[in-house]
Order: sequence, then structure tokens, then C-alpha cells
Amino acid sequence: MMTLMRAASYFGEPWSDVEDDFIILNNGYVIGRITLYPELEGKCWFWTITDRWRNALQSFGYSADRDEALEEFRAQWLG
Repeated sequence: MMTLMRAASYFGEPWSDVEDDFIILNNGYVIGRITLYPELEGKCWFWTITDRWRNALQSFGYSADRDEALEEFRAQWLG
């Protein structure tokens, strides 16, 4: 089961002041991250698969919004 959680809630300091930084958990294990880079125009949400044991076709990308980033992440994760 894939879950999205604020990085600050999981890691604590120094992420406590970052609202648009999320980790992705799968059965309690961190498998990825989604974060906002507002300085980028258009596709400003960056997603990445951080589970080094996962052999994904593409391990990162940029999306227009957070929901799209999560869907693209999920598609690559399920491959």
C-alpha cells in the first residue's frame, strides 16, 4: 500500500519548515520522494524513486502538480 506523507512528519528537523516535500511509503518503507521546486515553470513537482533495489525504467521525473507526480511515480514503480 502506497502512502504519501510530509517529509517533516517522518524525518523531523531540518525539514519541519518545508510544506511541499513528501516521502512515499510502501508498507512502511520509504521508496520515494515528491517535492515542489517553485522556481521551475510548468512541471515544477519533482518525483524520484529512492529505493535502490527497485529496477524502474525511469527513476525520476517532473510533473505539473502533486497528484500527477504521484501517478507518474506509481506507474514507474509498478512498471
